Amino acid sequence: MIGHIRRFGVAVAIVVGLTNVVSAAAADCTLFGDATKVKHGAEKHAVLLRSGFSTGTFGGIDISVPSGMTFSDLQELSTDWLFLEGSCGVGSPRFQVNVTTSTGQTGNAFVYIGPAPFGTGCPQDVEMNSGNLAQAGGPGDIPGTWDTSQLVSGTQVNTYTGALAFSIAQGWTVTGIQLVVDSGYAFSPNGQAVIVDRVSVNNQACFPDKGKKEAA
Repeated sequence: MIGHIRRFGVAVAIVVGLTNVVSAAAADCTLFGDATKVKHGAEKHAVLLRSGFSTGTFGGIDISVPSGMTFSDLQELSTDWLFLEGSCGVGSPRFQVNVTTSTGQTGNAFVYIGPAPFGTGCPQDVEMNSGNLAQAGGPGDIPGTWDTSQLVSGTQVNTYTGALAFSIAQGWTVTGIQLVVDSGYAFSPNGQAVIVDRVSVNNQACFPDKGKKEAA
């Protein structure tokens, strides 16, 4: 229950605290919270997302979506990452798919990043890739990868196919998508620090603006 309260709170913070607008190769993206552009090996345009152990901080990337986008239109969702501190767990990192139903209900469908279920046990200093989390039969169809309980009670352990069925029945419209890191409190002593060098929605990649200054 505590985890769900935290995730709901982060969703609210995103609405009021977006900063640091960046452009993308094909998708408009915005950094918020403790998110910083960095250089990462051959990839010069990456983002470091951090969540402190004792500070309660969080970081993320907000990805814009076309007006009127339905959940059925979301056919590709993926990212690459590398942990410097901590690991994945307690619902972080995750994608948050912001949804409004045909009756006006709003909520998030959470997609947990890392080994299923619920995105746990990411090793440090190892490049990892999520694969397509919005594809029937793909990694998103491992139970516990999707959590639709904000929209349909009791569905914390769901799959992409399960979420798609609910979306058709309830008429889901997607109003935004975020990649969030916010569970540093669970990883002593340094919290979570993860480099993300690719975020893709429907094969439109999100990268920081090459003209903006990067961290050393």
